[in-house]
Amino acid sequence: MISMFVMMPMIYLSRAYLPITALPRILLPIVYINPLTYLTAAFRYVTLGMHGMNRDYLISQGVAISAGPVTIMPIYSWIVVVLIGTVIFIACVKKFDKVDMSS
Repeated sequence: MISMFVMMPMIYLSRAYLPITALPRILLPIVYINPLTYLTAAFRYVTLGMHGMNRDYLISQGVAISAGPVTIMPIYSWIVVVLIGTVIFIACVKKFDKVDMSS
């Protein structure tokens, strides 16, 4: 139940349904730290066969992520997803280590 309260906003803020331009600017930091944003961009890149397209076209199609002066190309989206996943995994392992399973 609680996971749905977390996952539903993450899905809507991942650019899967709405482009970033349709979202209020106050939500942009959440969009940029959301791992689903990068996963969505990477899957679009692969499924739409956009290999060899230039940076501006990829940004206009929502495949490359432009955050100010930084542009994250789809291949780097996979790296961002792995990094975020690793951080979350380490946090979960540390939390699990603190759980008392003796009772």
